[in-house]
Amino acid sequence: MRFHNFQNYAKVYMLCPLTQCDGGLETLQDPLEEVKAKIVFAWERMAVTRGTNPLVGRIMGVLYASVEPLSQKDISGKVGYELSAVSQALNMLVGLGAVRRIKKPGERTGYYEPNTPIAMMLASTLRRWLEGEKSFQFDIKQQINRLKEIQDKTSKKEEAQRLLKVLGEMDLALQKFVEILEEAVTRMLRIR
Repeated sequence: MRFHNFQNYAKVYMLCPLTQCDGGLETLQDPLEEVKAKIVFAWERMAVTRGTNPLVGRIMGVLYASVEPLSQKDISGKVGYELSAVSQALNMLVGLGAVRRIKKPGERTGYYEPNTPIAMMLASTLRRWLEGEKSFQFDIKQQINRLKEIQDKTSKKEEAQRLLKVLGEMDLALQKFVEILEEAVTRMLRIR
């Protein structure tokens, strides 16, 4: 379920108590909890826009908003998903190195905390995007070369020239976009 409105999100997932205020608008009773809930909401939106499971975004938001490491049970309660789904998502995040599992002295329960600075996570996302764009650009260049090979041999010269022009514009735009993404990755990696 996607939410474009924070109040609807907070109501459905009951992140914190809601109250009525003037004009019938709902706000969260505790301003700090409202900020935490909005962090979780932002991470979920970020995950969805990147084609990732919303639960993964929620978990990352909950972990970044938490002062201390959280158990699977704590995380499950905060994100509104069953423990089994949270366990699978956490195992994936631990495998990716985004989350770290730790044990507290004298306890058997595992606790989880973010393992990657936010800037590094975003840089990693940009890198994956960059790789996709470079692959797309490679495909475009191959088609340009193929069109150049067959341009004089085809009876549809005008159509071939139009396609060459379109692909050339795409290639140029992709080159600029790739340069921007490369610069963005470089800048993100400088943030500590």
